[in-house]
Amino acid sequence: MTKQTLKSDRPGKVLVLGQDSRSCLSVVRSLGRKNLIVHLAWTSPESLVRHSKYVQQVHEIPVYQADDDAWREALIRLLRTQKYDLVIPCSDPTILPLQYHRSDFETFTPLALLRDEVFEIVFDKTRLNTLAASLGINLPKSETINTLAQVRGLSSKLGLPLVLKPASSFRMSNLRRKNHVRIADSEEEAAQYVANMLPEGAVQAQACFKGIGVGVEVLADEGRILLAFQHERVHEPIGGGGSSYRKSAPLQSELFEATKILMRALRYTGVGMVEFMYNTQTGRWIFVEINGRFWGSLPLAIASGVDFPYALYQLLVEKKTRFDPHYRHPIFCRNTSKDFQWLLDQLRAAPAQRQHKNLPLLAYFMEGLNILKLRERNDTLVWDDAKPGFLELKQLIGDTLSRMVSKLRLRYLARPFWRKRHALKARRAVRNANVLLFVCKGNICRSPFAAHYAKTLCPQTLQVRSCGYFPVKGRKSPEDAQQTARDFGIDLRDHRSTILSEALLREADLIFVFDEENRNTLAIRFPFCKSKLYFLGALFPQKGIIIQDPYNQGPATFTLIYKSIALALETLFQKARHGN
Repeated sequence: MTKQTLKSDRPGKVLVLGQDSRSCLSVVRSLGRKNLIVHLAWTSPESLVRHSKYVQQVHEIPVYQADDDAWREALIRLLRTQKYDLVIPCSDPTILPLQYHRSDFETFTPLALLRDEVFEIVFDKTRLNTLAASLGINLPKSETINTLAQVRGLSSKLGLPLVLKPASSFRMSNLRRKNHVRIADSEEEAAQYVANMLPEGAVQAQACFKGIGVGVEVLADEGRILLAFQHERVHEPIGGGGSSYRKSAPLQSELFEATKILMRALRYTGVGMVEFMYNTQTGRWIFVEINGRFWGSLPLAIASGVDFPYALYQLLVEKKTRFDPHYRHPIFCRNTSKDFQWLLDQLRAAPAQRQHKNLPLLAYFMEGLNILKLRERNDTLVWDDAKPGFLELKQLIGDTLSRMVSKLRLRYLARPFWRKRHALKARRAVRNANVLLFVCKGNICRSPFAAHYAKTLCPQTLQVRSCGYFPVKGRKSPEDAQQTARDFGIDLRDHRSTILSEALLREADLIFVFDEENRNTLAIRFPFCKSKLYFLGALFPQKGIIIQDPYNQGPATFTLIYKSIALALETLFQKARHGN
């Protein structure tokens, strides 16, 4: 990360890149509270961050695409005209394009990025583990998996369950898709996960360590720690992932020492969160990874008195290196929407999987006493910038009601009477249609196959099209889709994804979707098309009407899904021709 000194007394000006309601929103608030001018970019229209009173201007930058320089040209124009003191990317999808193209931008504005050699280690779990092992830092037993055959015998080496980690969470080839850590309870399940993960690179298989997640968060300069803070997870998802409720805690000496060793070895400059697993009963711990960017629990650190975003600005722009090390503990911080989902998952799970095996609801409400003790904060809802928090609550209530309505709709549509009516309306509509449109999420698996197969059955006068609402055009169908489609006489080799547009929807007389997300996305974004929407799966008798997305699920799932699509279309056009 590059350091500079302000040349005048004017307010500092920062461009923040990102959209999540935890780290990105916290960065915006931190800098805005210090009277810095904060601009926002690379954020979706639905992002809560846009509604922060501390955002003075939002800039639209095209989505990163490897074969399209529009994003780069737009960002360069912005940096050249606005003359920022610092650019802070807050998430992997905003960091990676800047990291790999930093020479295009650093001549205009300092970037809050790791040095390339540090980035290459921190963002590659295999290289990072190799470094940690060489430094004598505790690691779980692990194996690097490069082929599917290596899964055999893993349980005897590492035990069960197996923790399967991708080499990196994101890749430049697909910044919209996160590669998640998976937990497998058997070698068979591990083989299924690994088969889907290997195309993205080597997989780290690790023995499962029982303990709580602990993060040591730091600001460092050339390997010297300037600020440090520790949090402990209180609510962790059953299947893994970020915590929804966590608390500040004193620095644990062994974990802090391991953190210092890593920072020194990397000559680390910038912010980072060093993640550990800690067993409170035995005192044993293991190193997990380094988040080389702002982290999801950042609101807790700020609420506890450690203002990492502003400290980063002071280090890189003002060259400040002395900070107050003290912070408050225990302070608790909750993410409203994620914690609500955590509670639902706990109530649905078997007792053995629950964090509180008995009476999880009672334990949840007892934690509410932290509010009365004035030691609980919220990730999004803060009184000096309340709008994003209230919008999150509104969104949570709306999503909950929407899910309830969706379940009722699907339940009724699956009943013979309503299913028959839905199918009959679709058949009548297709008889009078000039343009038929199939819409799924990515337009690489279900909708292109449906469109190609429909063309083999429908009259030549009917125009058949397909598209998706995933905002990247020109993507190929995956290999499993192409191979399975060939078994049905369909060639998807030349297919390239098309992005959904209002024009396509208005031109269509009839629109088929495959699942509830497809329908809800179209109905919310384009209300005018509701009357033209139909579930393709309602056209043939089966238990449900949803045709699931087979993406990354293997050839057997593609075969099952494509059989369902083919049967639905054969039923549609056969009965439509006969006037039924």
